[in-house]
Amino acid sequence: EEKKEGLQYERWLKSGVGKGIQKIVQEIDDYNNACKEIALAHHCHFIDITTSQRADSHLEDFIAEDKLHPSGKEYAKWAGRLFEGIVNLIESAV
Repeated sequence: EEKKEGLQYERWLKSGVGKGIQKIVQEIDDYNNACKEIALAHHCHFIDITTSQRADSHLEDFIAEDKLHPSGKEYAKWAGRLFEGIVNLIESAV
């Protein structure tokens, strides 16, 4: 299912509408890559939320009423990933 959603995202990017925002998508990717590099350089963990947001952005339950921002369900997914990361850190330290 996730692969199918990824393909839908790729098709959207190649569409006429998608071409209009490809620059923004690239800027977000560049920003995330820079953040990840900085985090790792300072021995911090980086949690990628963009991939999750993009995978779910076509699902109404994961987008807020303004059709731009994530909904509570998407934020809950991010919180779950953060929680998993914290648990993994604690378990690896024990």
